[in-house]
Amino acid sequence: MNRLFVIVMLLRSVTAPLLAGAEAPLSPSPVRVQTESGFALALRAALANHPAILEKRETLAAKGYAVKSAKANRLPRLSSQVGFNAVGDDNFLGGNRVSDGDRSDAFSGAFRLDQPVWAFGKIDRAITFAELDEEVESSELLRVERRVLRDTAVAYARIEGIRQKIEVATLNVAKLKALYERTSRRQQGKLASDTDLQLINARLIQSRASLMRFEGELGVAQTELAELTLIDVASDMPIPRSQLWVLDGSTPMMQSLTQQILAENAEIRYRQALIALAKQEKALQKVSATPTVTLGASHSVLGAANSGKDDTRVTLEISGALEGLGFAAYANTKAAGAGVMAAQRSLEQGQNAIRRDVATLYQNRRVQEQLSQSQAQSVAAMEQISSSYVRLYEAGRKSWLEVLNLTRELNVQELLRVEAENNALTFTLQLMALGRELDVIAAAATDE
Repeated sequence: MNRLFVIVMLLRSVTAPLLAGAEAPLSPSPVRVQTESGFALALRAALANHPAILEKRETLAAKGYAVKSAKANRLPRLSSQVGFNAVGDDNFLGGNRVSDGDRSDAFSGAFRLDQPVWAFGKIDRAITFAELDEEVESSELLRVERRVLRDTAVAYARIEGIRQKIEVATLNVAKLKALYERTSRRQQGKLASDTDLQLINARLIQSRASLMRFEGELGVAQTELAELTLIDVASDMPIPRSQLWVLDGSTPMMQSLTQQILAENAEIRYRQALIALAKQEKALQKVSATPTVTLGASHSVLGAANSGKDDTRVTLEISGALEGLGFAAYANTKAAGAGVMAAQRSLEQGQNAIRRDVATLYQNRRVQEQLSQSQAQSVAAMEQISSSYVRLYEAGRKSWLEVLNLTRELNVQELLRVEAENNALTFTLQLMALGRELDVIAAAATDE
């Protein structure tokens, strides 16, 4: 049993450095509860807390460990075995027979060290494959991050648009309330009919209902933003227009923007990484059937002492196998080559999709911007004649219904202007999300 204790202690001394060098698992950072204000801070909160991003970061960490595992294949392989030979049985190491009187040699053990000398590129290409696989996962992480940034930016912009609608609706309620009070005084003086008072009261009730609807939409939009940031982010501040792209609508501008987005787009980077990975897989398949030259050293202990043979051996081994007489490796190489072509076609399709998205968003933004300008001109013109309609009504030259219809039309036009302006903002943010501009804004919030 003393020899068994020696073996156990020896194995423990071999494995202890490996266990000591193992990295402790990282515990997930808790979600911070805070209230911050601002567009950039909302983007930063989404990057820090969104579950999809956290999942991809953990997956990327796993890919990093896979790279370390592939590099470890360059190191020697250490193996050991310990056995107990029953009395009268052949010693599995030395071939000797154990006698009844010498039970102390019933224990046998061996250690073996195998060092790959030449693998014809299999190890190096496997390491490169693991590194490229990590790069693919990194590109996938960037793609998820930018998708979350786009959704967060759109949600924040939607809240801003709803707040502007609430301001317009609140102003409309105030106008109608003032008209109601004015009409009530005129009705008391027999200058307005009960019908006029009832009509303005009905319009006032409708405007208050619209205001309540917008306030309900605001609550829903804030909930959607909270689902992306996972912490309370105050969204009362508008998006700084200085952080947005200034687009003049010219063709050279759109062409330059398209080239910039193609160079920065996360989807394109991801598909380029897939091409590199597919090429490396093809290179790995080409050498999969080659042999491996290994330098090995084995040492037998305990029971081998009675064998009368040398208990230490050094060997140079060449090992390899041809699955299916090599046809399997040939087919796998061809399949990997087809995978490279498929990845290249996927990249071309992605580039065409990006060009189409840029053109569509750019044109839609331009249309909404022009529509917003037209609506603003319409609102300005209607505001000039609104007060005139009231005076004409009091002079008996306009009906009360005409005055209220003009007030309602003015409110509708103002809401359309706000909606068009917010749509232009949303399209601009979606264009910026195709590149790296939202990353820059979020990084600026981190530096503050």
